[in-house]
Amino acid sequence: MADHSAAIRTVRIAKSHPAVWGLLGAGFLALILIFSIFLPFISIASGINPATFAPSYLADDGEIDMVVLLYTELETELQLEILRIEDDYPDYDEYRYSIGSIGHEPFELLAFLTTVYHDFSFAEVEDVLRQLFAEQHVLTLTPTTETRYRFVDGELTPYSWHTLDVELASVSLSDAVQAHMDAQQGLLFDLLYQGKGNRHIVGSPISFNWHSLVSSYYGYRVHPVSGAKDLHRGIDIAIPTGTEILAAHSGIVTYAGDAGDYGLVVILDDGNGIVTKYAHCSYSLVSSGQEVYLGDAIASSGNSGLSTGAHLHFEVMKDGQYLNPLIYAHSASTP
Repeated sequence: MADHSAAIRTVRIAKSHPAVWGLLGAGFLALILIFSIFLPFISIASGINPATFAPSYLADDGEIDMVVLLYTELETELQLEILRIEDDYPDYDEYRYSIGSIGHEPFELLAFLTTVYHDFSFAEVEDVLRQLFAEQHVLTLTPTTETRYRFVDGELTPYSWHTLDVELASVSLSDAVQAHMDAQQGLLFDLLYQGKGNRHIVGSPISFNWHSLVSSYYGYRVHPVSGAKDLHRGIDIAIPTGTEILAAHSGIVTYAGDAGDYGLVVILDDGNGIVTKYAHCSYSLVSSGQEVYLGDAIASSGNSGLSTGAHLHFEVMKDGQYLNPLIYAHSASTP
């Protein structure tokens, strides 16, 4: 009865104050607008905390992977182009370099594509990716020739000195994408970016925030040993030798032992399509066929195999397809 009386009093107040109706109507319309913008992007987060609600990337895993690979390939080809400058343009006496940064924040790229193109396909956004990359990086080669002098047989003699100025002007991906969004889209972009896309399917391989410790990302790169273009199907997390490595999910150890360039490796299969690999370890705490659970210690990090320093190489696969662990694995900083 008390609730009913309160409702009646509210209606009477509203009738006697027309402005109240305006405020209520405006608030209601605002709520409708917010839900119309964000409802398609809201999903229940899978993985460790299924009760978490956050905006999520809508594209299929395969489409996301092709986006990641193309953008890292463009970056790698640019890096290699700069490294080859003196071989491709050998007729200069001097090379002067002014090189801006090459790289991007994957969470920004996917947040932008989801905001603007929603459930995007690679074919739909390929040209957009190339345009963004061109806006981010402009490489300019400027040849100059000056007259210099030197003594030849006791006489001051002029000669030509050829210089190639190599300049890479770069802007951040954040700055590049902002020009392609309005204020409303910018709000969704920020939510997607803060939520890291909400596509986590496994837990964290170490007990602390590792996002800032990634020394080599998923995708194409210049190989740190060979210097050649290399497809890196995992991430490298720079951590000291002996750091405890954790099972990112429950499952069966399908292999624990030496794997050539990968060094000492542990491979874990959850039996439902999820497989994770932990490489360059210094010591294994498990053996093949052993059952482990999410968060169990399974190895210690190291520098075994073909490696340039202590780190964990971490891979994630789903139904036989490689996925970017940065997007699909939890860290201490992710929701």
